[in-house]
Amino acid sequence: IEFELPMGVWIDWMLAPELAPDGSVRTVTTSARDITERKHAEAALRASEQRYRMIFDHSPLGIVNLDAQARVIECNARFREMLGLGPGDLGGRSLLEIFTDPALRGALEETLAAGRGLAEGEYRVVPDRPATVIKLAASRIAPPDEGFSGAVAVFEDVTEQRRAEQQAEALSEQLRQVQKLEALGTLAGGVAHDMNNVLGGIMAVVSLLQVRLGREHAQAGDLERMLAACRRGRDLTGRLLAYTHRGPTAHQSISL
Repeated sequence: IEFELPMGVWIDWMLAPELAPDGSVRTVTTSARDITERKHAEAALRASEQRYRMIFDHSPLGIVNLDAQARVIECNARFREMLGLGPGDLGGRSLLEIFTDPALRGALEETLAAGRGLAEGEYRVVPDRPATVIKLAASRIAPPDEGFSGAVAVFEDVTEQRRAEQQAEALSEQLRQVQKLEALGTLAGGVAHDMNNVLGGIMAVVSLLQVRLGREHAQAGDLERMLAACRRGRDLTGRLLAYTHRGPTAHQSISL
């Protein structure tokens, strides 16, 4: 009989009756021993197992315990959720059969092989969701007194993390392209400004020649065509300056 005394001491009390020839109890021999330490150790073990079970069941990572042939001993709900499987779909099955990705199979085989203790990597292994990226960390289990007994594998769905990294890289590339365009715009604006000054000087000289030679001169038509060409160049440089926000802009209403 095991019972606890009010002061917290546990006693294992044993009774050994001695029977008379007629079957009646003649004497009773009793013995008692203090089992408090054993009870405390058992309580600590139960608490430890409960903490482990709580972590195992509620972990945000998929956790799988494997035997030496990579057969599933137990797995948590998160791992089944990653693969879209039910509670009874993994019992006794080998992960080498479930996963067809050669890289993942190779990582698991290396983990289970003698002399290899750890394997890590990222894989696309969910059949119905080819874009899903799974990160694996697996380690061999070899208790000192029992030898090699299997492995524990932890799976993490890093799809959103990788997607966010790709989006960040795409945004960075867009920013680089925008910066290139801004640099080109600055360069174009400087060239347009200088060209505008050159055209202004040419138009001034042509206008002076027109005044000196008069409209009846044989080269008057050539001078007018030179002015027209300069005006077209000035309009072009004006558009470039407007694009780079360095020149005057005109607002005009249009009918849609």
